[in-house]
Amino acid sequence: MPIKIVDIPDVGKVYLQKRRGSRNIRLKIDANAKISVSLPYFVPYVMATEYVKKNQSWIKAEQAKRTVYLLDGMNIGRVHTLRFLEDMRATTPKTRVTANEVIVRHAIIPTDMVVQLAAKKASIRALKLQATHFLPKRLRDIAKSEGYEYSKVSVKQMKGRWGSCNQDKSIVLNIFLMELPVELIDYVILHELAHTRALNHGPEFWQEFEKHLPNARKLRKQLHAYQPTIPAQTVA
Repeated sequence: MPIKIVDIPDVGKVYLQKRRGSRNIRLKIDANAKISVSLPYFVPYVMATEYVKKNQSWIKAEQAKRTVYLLDGMNIGRVHTLRFLEDMRATTPKTRVTANEVIVRHAIIPTDMVVQLAAKKASIRALKLQATHFLPKRLRDIAKSEGYEYSKVSVKQMKGRWGSCNQDKSIVLNIFLMELPVELIDYVILHELAHTRALNHGPEFWQEFEKHLPNARKLRKQLHAYQPTIPAQTVA
């Protein structure tokens, strides 16, 4: 479906998407405060833009609800702790990732969006380090104990999926898994390993999956409560 991105004054970036079969303009804000509008094919983009402008007050209120700040002392994944250090010499935020800390030096308040963006980028670097060291080994150990084979594994930052497996048995795991409880990390790993024998989500897949993880459906509901973000957020 075609997507147009517009920058609206006092609102910011808005994603406009035309959908077949849609009859109305629909405005949505996701957990990351991203604004998107779906509209019928016959409706011009300018009408969707005006619709957004008319709903600015509602948008700002909803974005405020969804804004979650990174705070000093917050855990980043399984290993790192986030530290904000005031440094009046830092004209721009300076970041460093150590073995167990994400350090952000700043001259303005930590909740300023420039500081928050720097902290988020550094936290993602920390998650990549954790994921690279933890996830491939975890996958290898689980595959060995459960009798699975796969061709290769990679870790990446993904927005909407926790993992994937293709027909070549190549597995990709999301770095944001490091923000989840270990039982849910194992759920995703076993989920992708089950796909090495059944690519779709039909009865054959669930039979295979639950043979190795009997409480898979219960854990699936728990996983749906999370989104791949920093910090880890649950969906109300």
